[in-house]
Amino acid sequence: MLRYLAIRLLSIFPLALGVATGVFFLIHLIPGDPIDLMLGESAASSDRAALRATLHLDEPIVKQYGHFISGLLQGDLGQSFSMKKSVSEILLSRYPATLELALFALLIAMTIAVPLGIFSALRHGSFSDQTILFFSLLGVSIPNFCLGPLLIIFFSLKLNLLPVSGREELFSFVLPSLTMGIGMSAILLRITRAAVLEILSKEYILTARAKGLPQHTVVLKHLFRNALIPIITVLGLQFGALLTGAIITETIFSWPGLGRLTISAIYTRDYPLVQGCVLTIAFTYLLVSLIVDILYAMADPRVRY
Repeated sequence: MLRYLAIRLLSIFPLALGVATGVFFLIHLIPGDPIDLMLGESAASSDRAALRATLHLDEPIVKQYGHFISGLLQGDLGQSFSMKKSVSEILLSRYPATLELALFALLIAMTIAVPLGIFSALRHGSFSDQTILFFSLLGVSIPNFCLGPLLIIFFSLKLNLLPVSGREELFSFVLPSLTMGIGMSAILLRITRAAVLEILSKEYILTARAKGLPQHTVVLKHLFRNALIPIITVLGLQFGALLTGAIITETIFSWPGLGRLTISAIYTRDYPLVQGCVLTIAFTYLLVSLIVDILYAMADPRVRY
């Protein structure tokens, strides 16, 4: 197990370097000049040149890339152009909000999808199975930028039950978490149902039932555990999708997280801050992929070989 874990850890470094390189060069392809946004187009040429030199934007792109990688290896993401603060400090203040939102959404998705997916598979072909599939298809079809405003209109404006935006109270988590969690639960439900249906036809399930084992023992010990691999896979992929989907959801609900910060940084052409936001999301996704691989090995010992 330790050898398997060491190999997976070593494989992260070239991936991380590739992500960092791609982010750096892509962000410099965004049209617009950050100097114009910071000083205005009517600023004196001398002031523009001085600020450009201070920010190292007058240097060749390859040299800028060298500064970026050198700072990254030292844990320094630079200073934000617009906020005049360390990028690392800004990210540390915003990252918990996005992580909390993603975890709440993941919890909602698992709570809804896993029991309903198992129930739907066990009632395969019945009216309840078809009803669950219909609502899961509906959940997949509604994008976040439509679902979020609909939830706001119904729960906040009509019923006046939940806050529209912000992160000041516990109930502020409900609407944005539901917005992200419902779509994920629809996908996870269908995957869970398909995985359980595949396992149901296996001989060891038939043998367990023939022995007279209780239904809950068959489902939890023999059925669900052997269906875990595809469920874990989707959970890992969807957690990464939650981080990127948070950009839209956080903008809708004015949530003070990385997603909203990324939009703001792109608008102001704040290169270091955009790079920091994208890298943080990418590295989180790589870490989640590593955790998924470890869970694979725990769920099925054959994986590590």
